[in-house]
Amino acid sequence: MRVIIFAGGEAPGFLPDLTPEDYLIVADGGARLLPPEVIPDLLLGDMDSLPKSLLEEFKRKGVRLNIYPAEKDFTDLEAAVQKAQELDASGIVVVGGSGGRSDHFFANLMLLGRCSCPVTWYGHDFIGYLNKNPLTLRGKPGQLFSVISLTGEVTGLTIEGAKYSIVGAKLSGGTTLGISNEFLTETVKVFWEKGKLIVLQMYAKEKN
Repeated sequence: MRVIIFAGGEAPGFLPDLTPEDYLIVADGGARLLPPEVIPDLLLGDMDSLPKSLLEEFKRKGVRLNIYPAEKDFTDLEAAVQKAQELDASGIVVVGGSGGRSDHFFANLMLLGRCSCPVTWYGHDFIGYLNKNPLTLRGKPGQLFSVISLTGEVTGLTIEGAKYSIVGAKLSGGTTLGISNEFLTETVKVFWEKGKLIVLQMYAKEKN
């Protein structure tokens, strides 16, 4: 089962396609990003970012609630990710979670980097992919993407169809080697042997 989490932060460029089989979690202020006709399976958080009227609307619709105290030692997104793992999610999709406070963004990156299942992250100006190996990206020639090691080292890294294509390379953590690569055609393939990698595909910019 795929779990889709609507988090806070800025709205992404577009939303993932939803299916009846998806389990939908709204993390507090992430309700702003939820299409109005969609009813989630679970609303959780301390409710400090959710208008009271919207909370009452979710209650009327029979949405399950997990409400936490404001003073807690975890974020609403962490609670949502933990719930997804308890549900043994085959994949996690996060909508939002970027574009706001920088400390939240970096914490969210580290949090999602700990997941063992594939993660797709719809940020305000990117789509991120974690634990998807091999990975096929689809975009436009000239569109930017970056690969970043989330562990000490990623080995056997191969990138095909890009301006800077490589075969069997090593990518060390803490370097900027994988930043700002470009699509040559409409398809880029990324795969590697060991390590944990995040691939960030920047949204294509429309030409004037």
